[in-house]
Amino acid sequence: ADTAFINRSIGDVKMRRRLVWLGALALALGLTFAGTAVAQAAEDKVVKGVYVDDIDLSGMTEAEVEAVLENYVKDLAAKKVTIHVEENQIETTLAELGFTATKEDLAKQAIEVAKSGNVIKRFKEEKDLETSPMQLSVEKALDDEKIDAFVETAKEFDREPKNATITRKDGA
Repeated sequence: ADTAFINRSIGDVKMRRRLVWLGALALALGLTFAGTAVAQAAEDKVVKGVYVDDIDLSGMTEAEVEAVLENYVKDLAAKKVTIHVEENQIETTLAELGFTATKEDLAKQAIEVAKSGNVIKRFKEEKDLETSPMQLSVEKALDDEKIDAFVETAKEFDREPKNATITRKDGA
């Protein structure tokens, strides 16, 4: 009878050890997948050292980058342009001069920096960005016909050229 009790106790101990090991394995796998999910979420943000013109995009999501770029383009379009001719001036905005900006895929490009390749390659790209930031750029353009029309409105201030002279005074 004592042998049966000892065998059952040994069997219970082995079962408990297996359960402890299975529990530890399950915990380790759970932490691994949780860590992977956190790393994946972090990868959905722009790494440090990525700029569009003078705007630092570090840590932004793709949606945040798109919103920032949209505001940036609106601000650029609202910039004033003034021509001064003697005491007269003519003013307009870049939007009235046919300002356009192409920002397509810039958010996606910014997000994808240092996200491809193995861990060592991604790490090296991130370290390189610390010393040499990546500069992306919004392509900007103005409408030539609208510029010509604006300059045409300034022609009313044209004056006939005069012969100019330069004189020196006191040897200066």
